Amino acid sequence: MLVIYILLSFALVIGVSSVFWKIAARILRYGGVTWPLALLTATTIVFIGGLLRGLLHVARFSPPEWLGLVFGVSFTIAIGAWCFHDRAVHPDGKPVDWPGAFKLSGVAVGLNLVFALLLIAVGVAVES
Repeated sequence: MLVIYILLSFALVIGVSSVFWKIAARILRYGGVTWPLALLTATTIVFIGGLLRGLLHVARFSPPEWLGLVFGVSFTIAIGAWCFHDRAVHPDGKPVDWPGAFKLSGVAVGLNLVFALLLIAVGVAVES
């Protein structure tokens, strides 16, 4: 039963993250961000992040929380930019290249962070 919960939580995180990639592309009016590509990008980020977390646990290395947060956000923006730098396009059909891809990644990660803060606020409100 625990494995099912873990897999469902991974699927939920990947699905929500994919939606935010699509919303970020819509906000910036970029094309070329398809559902399969958004799902693949979100899956890559989640599984590489999980793998790195597991490796740190096995190595018995526990970095400070601020370092993990800075590295995690930077890593997510970099992987997203790498995935979309030659696939996302401006409305006129030109590729967004690296600056536009970093902007797309930043907006998607920002939406994820706002959603996470909203969930934390709801959890705190429900507890009290």
